[in-house]
Amino acid sequence: MPLGSSRGGMMRPRRRRRNGGRGGATRRGVPLLLVPGGVRGCYGGPIVGSGAASRRRSGPLQPPRCPSPVRFATATAALPRNTAPAAVWDRSGWLAWIAGFVTMSAQASTPVLGSTAVLIFLGVWFAYAVPAPFQVVRLLSGAGLIWLFPLLALLSVLWSSHPDISQRYGTQYVLTAGIAILMAKRLSPRQMVSMLMAATLLVCMLSVLFGRYDEDSLTGNRVFVGLFASKNQLAFFVMLLALAAAAVAVDRLQPVLLRLLSLPALALVPPLLVLTQSGTSRVTAVLAVALFFGAMVFLRLRPVERAFAVLLVTVPLLPLTVFLLSGPGGELAARFVEDVLGKDLTLTGRTTLWAVAATVIERQPWLGVGFSAFWVQGNVEAEGLWRMAHVASRMGFHFHNTLYETGVQLGYVGVGVLLAMFGTALSRLLRWSNRDPSPPALFFLSLMVVMMVRAMVEVEILATFQVSTVLAFAIIAYAQNAARGGNGDSRPE
Repeated sequence: MPLGSSRGGMMRPRRRRRNGGRGGATRRGVPLLLVPGGVRGCYGGPIVGSGAASRRRSGPLQPPRCPSPVRFATATAALPRNTAPAAVWDRSGWLAWIAGFVTMSAQASTPVLGSTAVLIFLGVWFAYAVPAPFQVVRLLSGAGLIWLFPLLALLSVLWSSHPDISQRYGTQYVLTAGIAILMAKRLSPRQMVSMLMAATLLVCMLSVLFGRYDEDSLTGNRVFVGLFASKNQLAFFVMLLALAAAAVAVDRLQPVLLRLLSLPALALVPPLLVLTQSGTSRVTAVLAVALFFGAMVFLRLRPVERAFAVLLVTVPLLPLTVFLLSGPGGELAARFVEDVLGKDLTLTGRTTLWAVAATVIERQPWLGVGFSAFWVQGNVEAEGLWRMAHVASRMGFHFHNTLYETGVQLGYVGVGVLLAMFGTALSRLLRWSNRDPSPPALFFLSLMVVMMVRAMVEVEILATFQVSTVLAFAIIAYAQNAARGGNGDSRPE
């Protein structure tokens, strides 16, 4: 009988078993630990019963202990794949994924494609937005304060020393930020991670097959730059490939084909790090992956275990810091910079650039010279720096420090807005990762930290129509969505 067995002529509904014994239940995307007699929730979650042991239990439910990282990894491997977020991979999700893959691959290949890459970037997302313009406007207007910095760049035309240049590049910067926000609104965090892995894998493979060597403008040495304009850009994409591939590889909610694709992606990272001949790229790549896996383990510990882990790390660092600040330690640090990182004590001329930037900021401290209005042909200071760095084209270049570059272009106001924007995003990413330590959350947290570290020696978020700028605004949009309760499979609204 469909409703159950009959006892005494009365029909009794059949009791449904919860989670099917050894089912793959999850709590907010976090796998539950298999234990004898049931499924135990991690991170203070409730115990979900299964079988006779669950039915015999009496009394209030108690929050279980968090498993050790080893037990957690073992239990996670035993769980079947959870297909609950499959609705995200619908037709609209796949179209956005393909649009992101095409445009990010094209933007990464800008040195080869030239202006065609910009046309692809604008054309694909314009075609994506045309069918539903009012929805796009609603999504973009929901970004709120994310627009503050791009609009400040555009408004700098009012005080710029070269208003025409600031207007052109300010408009391009607003378009770049808008497409980045739209991309983040149409792709879930998990989709964005896998799309970035696929795009960077394609570009890095093409770099190995058809890459070229170029002369470093600061050192004069011939270095491998692949399809990019400099070895620093190549290093950024190698770091991004390593981090995205690691995040996809350990994420059981990613499609199987994409997880399989992460294996050759990870195998490609070491030879690329060797080809770049850049100690900085190796340090940042290792730092990114170490942050990802370190945060994965740390956030799955109980509060007492976290405190012990912090002490375990900080206690040895205190005497090490004192040693490095001393005479012998300083010499050892200088030797590390020169021999391992391949830099001189001026960081290949960066300190000279920073001194010039500080002088320029002193003259126009509050609002700067205008967005993109310093590196202009005819500007005496820019001409001198181009000559010093052997930049024959007299185009491009920057101060190799995001804060100095922002201070020159937009003054202290711009620096304050930039710091507030990234500081808020970092705090939101920390809360998201603590609430839901899923691979997408940890990916964006690790990437944000690495980009902030690289900002001390590079300028990667002020360029228009560049992958690094798109990533920066997309991460901020995801952090904003996380503050509103979003997770790794929710599209920001």
